[in-house]
Amino acid sequence: LDLSQIHHMWLIPNFQGLERHAHQTKLAALSEKYAPIAICERYNGMLYIVPSGDLDPITWEKWGNELAAQCHDWQAAVPVRCQDVTTPALVREAVQLTQEAASDAAVIFYRQPVLTLGNLRLAKTAREKLSAGEQNINAYLNRWLSLFNQREQTELLQTLTTYLLDTHQNAAATAAFLYVHPNTVKYRLNKLAGRFGFPVGQMPDSWALYELCGVLRLAYYAKQ
Repeated sequence: LDLSQIHHMWLIPNFQGLERHAHQTKLAALSEKYAPIAICERYNGMLYIVPSGDLDPITWEKWGNELAAQCHDWQAAVPVRCQDVTTPALVREAVQLTQEAASDAAVIFYRQPVLTLGNLRLAKTAREKLSAGEQNINAYLNRWLSLFNQREQTELLQTLTTYLLDTHQNAAATAAFLYVHPNTVKYRLNKLAGRFGFPVGQMPDSWALYELCGVLRLAYYAKQ
């Protein structure tokens, strides 16, 4: 195993069940279509798929979509793509983050076929805010919700969460999910920009909006 060629990996948490050995064999064969595989092993209930070398973004996307489709069919956890895990310390960090935050990330980014470490970091932050105590979370939410009146609150926040969490800031795709015209989405985004004081999606200002959307998704899921 040439560690200098290990740059990325897939993790599939909660890789359990009586058929896990057959599923592992199938995922190993599937993965070999996309890259030379250095490791495809299950450890502590998690499947590690580690390619040797780098791949172009299109190949990563195709590979991820195929892994996700298989996991969905088996009712397994959503695959996590771990980028730039070039040292043992970074691998351990990615594994720990996956163990802590993958289930919450799957709720927040429920429309995404695969998760990234960035998704998991956002999920961990959102969970920490929700776990900070009722007084703190109420103060946090009131700070944002006070920007909207009751009538517009639902549609504007729904547009915000869909635009940031589900569509990679694509207004047309957001409109399709919400069953509205793209111009309606653009109008709402302009209204939000006026309330926030910066365009939705502009970084680093919008990081706080991503956190808000993550908290709202988790809080809504907890009520279901």
